[in-house]
Amino acid sequence: MSGRDRESADDRYVSKFDQFAMDCQATQFIKMIGGRWKIQIIWTLREGTFRFAALNRLLPGVTQAMLAQQLRELEQDGLIERKVWPVIPAHVDYSLSNQGHSLLGVLFQINGWMLDHRSRPETVEAE
Repeated sequence: MSGRDRESADDRYVSKFDQFAMDCQATQFIKMIGGRWKIQIIWTLREGTFRFAALNRLLPGVTQAMLAQQLRELEQDGLIERKVWPVIPAHVDYSLSNQGHSLLGVLFQINGWMLDHRSRPETVEAE
């Protein structure tokens, strides 16, 4: 196989992999909730509505810029709602949308799976 043929085969493989990644709903799900703080934000908002400063206090270690970015992305994906009150100074509330609430069941399942599997050491069979 010449170098040119090898490149074509590699291109076809990458193309098929990219198509799988684009079509795979799990990949889309990870893109939606991926990010260092998104799951923690969703988990915090399950308790109710919070202002930006409260979320910033409840998530130690997150910078204001990162929190703002993650909140913006979650809002764009329809997982949270942002309500701006017409007062001075600005008052902005964040809460889970209906879609965000529906995600909580999945997060509880993942949490349960982790508890079940993290505590079980894998046994290595002697060969």
